[in-house]
Amino acid sequence: MEIYTPREDSFLLKKVMINYITKNNPKKLLDMGSGSGILANTALNLGVKRVVASDINKKALEKIKLKNPKIVCVYSNLFENINEKFNIIVFNTPYLPMDDDESLLDPIWSGGRAFIDNFLLQSKNFLESNGIVLFTYSSKDPIKTSHIIEDKVTFEDGETVFVGKLIIN
Repeated sequence: MEIYTPREDSFLLKKVMINYITKNNPKKLLDMGSGSGILANTALNLGVKRVVASDINKKALEKIKLKNPKIVCVYSNLFENINEKFNIIVFNTPYLPMDDDESLLDPIWSGGRAFIDNFLLQSKNFLESNGIVLFTYSSKDPIKTSHIIEDKVTFEDGETVFVGKLIIN
């Protein structure tokens, strides 16, 4: 399994996350599906006291830990091994729609709305009061959950990637 290299979607989510952190000073952040660790490292550099990076790729977690030992790394499929609550959860989701014959694709690329819906449903159990979730999704497989669109980028092929914000009270 390869480690996801940051792309436009990563930088879009990073921009929205930086804006939220600088305005709200959260104490605990979970970077779900951390990949390269770009979001976890940025959060720690912005002063978030406890940053947890989770991923299903052990090599990704090893690289994150080598780069910054202050980041807590947890091997987890979504919230399977997460045992605490956070002020903010960020997730650059595998938002590409998945066809039935694509189930063997690398999970860093595809999962689609069913995967995102499952993540959002579980996320509320891992947020502190007034916590938020920042996540990416595609215009090719839009989500139905009520959320706020924080930012977006449109690619040459017409696909738009959005950063959504879900607030849990």
